[in-house]
Amino acid sequence: MKFIFPLILTAIGTGAGVGAGLYLPPSTFIDEADAGGSECPTPEVLPDWEPDPDAETEYVKLSNQLVVPVVSDRGDNALVILSISFEVDELGKELVFQKEPRLRDHLLQVLFSHANQGGFSGRYTNSEKMTQLRRRLSDTSRKILGASLHDVLITDLVRQAG
Repeated sequence: MKFIFPLILTAIGTGAGVGAGLYLPPSTFIDEADAGGSECPTPEVLPDWEPDPDAETEYVKLSNQLVVPVVSDRGDNALVILSISFEVDELGKELVFQKEPRLRDHLLQVLFSHANQGGFSGRYTNSEKMTQLRRRLSDTSRKILGASLHDVLITDLVRQAG
């Protein structure tokens, strides 16, 4: 009886599942009125966003620094340590704290990519490299924070040779 009871329950469950599958087939008919017509909507193109210069902004610093290992084939390894702050509107302050884990993840992806492309090698603070890094950090942050982000500020940048 101990072994027969689970087998009976399995058979009943399987039979009920097959019966429900036969009795309730999926609907393959889609009414065009329900689907919104036969035409695809055109995607909205977002214009280049420019911050409002008259809007009041606040500065929000990430709670911890970002640490990026710099590894090269020559053996001159290093660590780059960054502190990043965001210039956001009044509503963006809470948004930064709510989305900080996601922000940190995406910012680290950008920083790792920058390091792998040699961005932290040699004269890593030259204007061209820093402008490229700021732009990539801003673009990535804007995807997460939206229009509340005005600017990304690199407040500390240190490269420590290993």
